[in-house]
Amino acid sequence: MSVVRLSNDDRCAVDLILERNGTGSDGISNCFTAAPSADMQERLNRVEKILHLLDADTPIEPASDLVARTLARCEQQAQMNRTMPVPAQGTTTSVVR
Repeated sequence: MSVVRLSNDDRCAVDLILERNGTGSDGISNCFTAAPSADMQERLNRVEKILHLLDADTPIEPASDLVARTLARCEQQAQMNRTMPVPAQGTTTSVVR
């Protein structure tokens, strides 16, 4: 997996979006001395789209009975293993064809 590094402008764009969405403060002064350029505004738009995609991808909660079903399946398998005959060691079985 390759690592993608953010440029300083990209880091500022992420910071601006997170500050704006989290605290309502204006983080422009932390990254810029003037209003953001059209290029920076496009970066901000792309960052917002990515964050909205991540926000929409909420993890699905597991079923409430998942643990009980898993333990029941383990117990069922253990019971099957106890009832299956174990071949005696040192003996061979021949297969007739």
